[in-house]
Amino acid sequence: MTTDDGSEPVQFDLIISSKAIDGPEFDQQTALIRSSGAGFDTYSKTWRLPLEHALAGDEPALEILFRAARDYGASVWLRRRQPSQGFFRTPE
Repeated sequence: MTTDDGSEPVQFDLIISSKAIDGPEFDQQTALIRSSGAGFDTYSKTWRLPLEHALAGDEPALEILFRAARDYGASVWLRRRQPSQGFFRTPE
């Protein structure tokens, strides 16, 4: 997909880093992040979700990720996707 001027559109990803916590809270945090549709990148040990997927649905993934940050201390930030990155799966 290109823009009207022929250039590639700027795309962003949400990067999520789960907080290392002990006990069942870690599993709850992981389940919550996974429910957002984010995929886990084993190389960087972070979760990733294309921004365009985070804004749709009855409960947008962005709201789910903010809840993970508030309730469990997960970190969520926005990063511009590099043209060579193609790792992401679509949310189910």
